[in-house]
Amino acid sequence: MRELTPTRPLRARWLALLAALVLVAAACGDDTEQGQATSDVTSEASDGDGADDAGDGSDGDGGGADDGADNDGSTDTTSDGGDSGDSDGDGDGDGGADGGDSDGEGSGDGSGDTTDPTTEPFTGLRVVAEGPDVDGLLRWNRDEALEQNAAGEWNQIAAGPMIEMVDLPGPAVAVQREPQARIIYKVTGDLVSELLVTDENFWLELEGGGTDQNGNDVVWYQRHDEFNGSDDLQRTLRSYALNTEQVIELAVTGGFESGTSYSVLTGGTGVGNWGGEGFLGIEMVDLTTGAIAFNSDADGFACFSGEDCPYYEHATMYEGVPHGVRALENNSGQRTGAWALFQYDTGTGTDTKLLEFPGVPDAWSPEDLFLVGNTMVMSIRDAANEPLPAVAIDMTTGDSWTLPEPYWVRPDVG
Repeated sequence: MRELTPTRPLRARWLALLAALVLVAAACGDDTEQGQATSDVTSEASDGDGADDAGDGSDGDGGGADDGADNDGSTDTTSDGGDSGDSDGDGDGDGGADGGDSDGEGSGDGSGDTTDPTTEPFTGLRVVAEGPDVDGLLRWNRDEALEQNAAGEWNQIAAGPMIEMVDLPGPAVAVQREPQARIIYKVTGDLVSELLVTDENFWLELEGGGTDQNGNDVVWYQRHDEFNGSDDLQRTLRSYALNTEQVIELAVTGGFESGTSYSVLTGGTGVGNWGGEGFLGIEMVDLTTGAIAFNSDADGFACFSGEDCPYYEHATMYEGVPHGVRALENNSGQRTGAWALFQYDTGTGTDTKLLEFPGVPDAWSPEDLFLVGNTMVMSIRDAANEPLPAVAIDMTTGDSWTLPEPYWVRPDVG
């Protein structure tokens, strides 16, 4: 993959060219605002197999596993993981997931975060040129989730509203219908049932689905304490095994004024971007045992917001190494609208820019980042929080392209 970082002696010339490109991009950009769909929890039929996450051992229908107070006999392998996530203290649990750095100041490694003047201007729809679909993906937006059949036709497998959707092993998907949800739904064909249930003391955040290292079909989620006026709050990353109905608390992911954001979790090792009281960092967590394989704070690489912090909007693993995307800035610390993919070195706490994507300020931002084979996929959203064509990156060649249709995408885990 090529390194696109400009060298310092030509900085002034490149900045002048950058200014011209931004003017061109603004003139040709198509940034029409669209209405954002609202999401409300609706009454759904239940098949009685939901996991009760409230703490009373029952979801009212005689089924499910309770992990709220660990009265279900499940195994808790809690790791402290460090305080993590949204340093703005709003308790939204998404860390930087809705705007890069959670304090809005941006982050970067100084000279490596300026835009490349050779990058084509952003057109308002596609970040890079259109290319083919990537096998093994589901499409989704706030109204529906789609799966491709053997004939190449896309068919609806779940209906909205939804603010999050992940595939589950077998013919099913998990759906979160509203922020701070107390119910996560399982959709199998026309059957909609309650998969995870909690009460007014907690709320849930869907993070992924797949198979853990023990062969269990699993859904991963974060459970947040509901704010009650106290600073004694906690959020945790948990797994729920579909076949055994066992809940495992994997790691503490935040507390009062702190939290961790994840991209799509599918198994193996997850990468979390965390922040707390202005400090930022990343950690790697084993999604089966909860063991923390790496934490930048523990290794002395955590830094305060506004410093040169390797902090990412979304991150995932490739060949055992964290990779993440973040916004680029000019020399004044202002976001240029461009984004880049970085490779993080856990040994030094530094990162290397691999690939850059054009943009104008506030035109688009990443929705997720995950790996399918040797292809890294990044769903993106526009300023109105609607999907744009996702970006695919061949990690063996460095080539990138956008998928044909404007949908967010998720890995098809079977």
